[in-house]
Amino acid sequence: MAGAESAVHRVLVEKPSIPERLINGSKFIKWPKSDNDVSSVQVTLRIDPQGHVIYWQEPGRDTECLEISCIRDTRAGKYAKEPKLERAAQNNGVRLLLHLFSSKRVPPFPVTEKCLTIVYGVKLVELTFLNFVSVEPEPQQCEWADFLLLLAYHPCTRHVSVQTSVEKAYTRLKLETNQMGEIPVKKLIKVLGGKSRRVDHALLSVGLVTGKRDVSIKPEDFHLTGFKKLLQFCCLRPELDTVFSSLGTGARRMYVSQQKFKEFINTEQRDPKLNEILYPVKTDDQVLEYITNFESNEMFAAKGQLTLEGLDAYLQSDDNLIVEPDRYAEHQSMTAPLSHYFINSSHNTYLTGTQLRSKSSAEIYRQVLLTGCRCVELDCWEGDEEPVINHGFTLCTHVLFREVIEAINESAFKTSPYPVILSFENHVDNPQQQAKMAQYCRDIFGDKLLIDPLSKYPIVSDSCLPPPSEIKYKIIVKNKKQRPSADSDLHNRETSTSSLNSDKSSRPKGRITNLDYEENAKEAGTAMKESKAYEAMSSLVNYVQPVRFKSFDISERRKRCYEISSFTESAALRLLTFYPMDFVRYNRRQMSRIYPKGARVDSSNYMPQIFWNAGCQFVALNFQILDQPMQLNMGLFEFNGSTGYILKPPHMRIKDRQFDPFSKNLDGVVAITLKIKIISGQFLSSSKVSTYVEVDMYGLPADTIRKRFKTKTVEGNSLNPYYNGDEFVFEKVVLPNLATLRIAVMETNGSMLGQRFLPVDALKPGYRYITLRNEGNQPLTMPSIFIHLQVGDYVPPELMEFSEALVNPITYMKEKERAEKELK
Repeated sequence: MAGAESAVHRVLVEKPSIPERLINGSKFIKWPKSDNDVSSVQVTLRIDPQGHVIYWQEPGRDTECLEISCIRDTRAGKYAKEPKLERAAQNNGVRLLLHLFSSKRVPPFPVTEKCLTIVYGVKLVELTFLNFVSVEPEPQQCEWADFLLLLAYHPCTRHVSVQTSVEKAYTRLKLETNQMGEIPVKKLIKVLGGKSRRVDHALLSVGLVTGKRDVSIKPEDFHLTGFKKLLQFCCLRPELDTVFSSLGTGARRMYVSQQKFKEFINTEQRDPKLNEILYPVKTDDQVLEYITNFESNEMFAAKGQLTLEGLDAYLQSDDNLIVEPDRYAEHQSMTAPLSHYFINSSHNTYLTGTQLRSKSSAEIYRQVLLTGCRCVELDCWEGDEEPVINHGFTLCTHVLFREVIEAINESAFKTSPYPVILSFENHVDNPQQQAKMAQYCRDIFGDKLLIDPLSKYPIVSDSCLPPPSEIKYKIIVKNKKQRPSADSDLHNRETSTSSLNSDKSSRPKGRITNLDYEENAKEAGTAMKESKAYEAMSSLVNYVQPVRFKSFDISERRKRCYEISSFTESAALRLLTFYPMDFVRYNRRQMSRIYPKGARVDSSNYMPQIFWNAGCQFVALNFQILDQPMQLNMGLFEFNGSTGYILKPPHMRIKDRQFDPFSKNLDGVVAITLKIKIISGQFLSSSKVSTYVEVDMYGLPADTIRKRFKTKTVEGNSLNPYYNGDEFVFEKVVLPNLATLRIAVMETNGSMLGQRFLPVDALKPGYRYITLRNEGNQPLTMPSIFIHLQVGDYVPPELMEFSEALVNPITYMKEKERAEKELK
């Protein structure tokens, strides 16, 4: 799905170079997040030259590291957390901080302007805050904040090869020294998979230590080549011998010739569907360059020969990723109408837990927006003096409306420049407080708030919505809008006519009617009826005007692209079941929002793929729960630069094109066959556990296969489990650019060790390593799996023999002659 429409040219994706000043480090006072703990220390904050980690050392403690891929946010100046100096002054441990700010050595900048906060964590609702105050003559907190955020969300940081993961693990080990400036062996043992006889033997084999775990290694004695050798000793890979042998090895199976390696790259590792003019095969010079780069034995490299170690180095490298990095960068057209995109959307954004008893927070708005979410929800209620955001008629806490608006303003465009939609559920039945809400939006958002429609895209019937590219850095309000009386009368007449016609016609029993909305209201979980929209809030509404859905017929006649209807998952599923093609046409012209039914009090999520299949734009999920539906959502929207916008497939966008999501054949689309073999895993856990791998596919109903494919269980080995079992075949993928492959490594107790969601149309065939993610879709450093993938055009069984004859006529004729001889 990530490649619904992309340019033929390749987007160049390069990691930004690390500023020398950040490598050398900057002096900060580090202070704790807890108000009760007021101790503070001076540290030098640094970043390693490769951009893998930031690190610092407090007096009398080990050096601490934080992987940059784990960073969720950085804040500087007024947006950072500020130390409470008055309270801190009561503690001797913080007098250094006060002394520095009163010293002539530090320029008289306000403390607020010198603050830096770094936020990290797996879950959006369980975060850790690192707080610093610059003590440099020229404060550098802004440079640190800007560069770390850029690097943290860069495709080259989030989507890495095994080779890069190994380098990151090595970098962290080398920097994370103890008070003596040495590397504790116990940390090395943990990276290698925990205590075991094999690890002890491996350590002895490379001559690092004498087998004792309480000793340390000097950093100057710890080299990357030695670390890689150590990994090879610990994680034996007999399955690679099979791959190596299949290439046709030379004398005594020691090497592969340049020509054989070239054939391997241009056949086994190449997508057969690629056009050779647009995507040329690798030349002799390019293949020789690979051998030079990856063959560590200089004698073989000089002869253009590749050993087993060299082959594995290539397979682990950035040149052999399962998906090209440019697919993660912004590469899709952003000039289509808004209704032609899937838009990353959040439900009840303010909640940090369940729907009945949990805390409401402004912080989660920041975190949700930073993930690339472009539609957040605000349930607004009347407070004592100020409007608040709360989950009505529950025991959830509330948060001030103003705090949320300030949080949105701070984080809306830090990771994506494309428009943010604020979905208001407005229960404030007070003109004064509604006016206050509108004024907060105007004052805090300023020019970011889109109030007047663009002249090129007027709000009239039979027009189209503006594209994301035309409304960059804009905030759009979705709230009830006052209707002109004439317009309201016309709407009522259309509704009456539609109801009469529906009674006379033969409709499916499950048709959505006015009565269904009483049931729909119950499913929503809170009061569905919103308050009247007064002029102050109504004047902010333009391209996203919510209306109650009546029928597809009425929507078709009105042709109002700017009207949007919201549906519970149950109501939307009924529409999709009985009117799939109507639903797709509706979503081509205007937008719909789907949200969880009220029965999901645990904040669990439905599968978003169901409604992406109908072209629904705002498929809203509970971001605080990292369940499998949320992982699928994160897997989709990390593509196209994590902009929060994914262009829908052409069948869902082209005017007058008929598209039935339940179809098993599509005109103009070549279905594919995908075969995957899970060969082995590497460094899956530091504990000795039993594991297996699940393989699922999400897409059209015809393409969705869940809980059918899983490997055998490998008992008690999470270091190098060998799964080499059956090949999993997805025989016919009807719409590849709407399909996603899920691969998850599981413990036998049901716990997940790592996962990946990958777009089917972007997968590269051949032998590949897949680096794994945690439930928050953040890279895990060492865990990976080794697979073999085949992708080809789907051929019906009755035409398979004919197809093989066309592809390999000589082989086909030989087999046919052999079969005929056997029959005689």
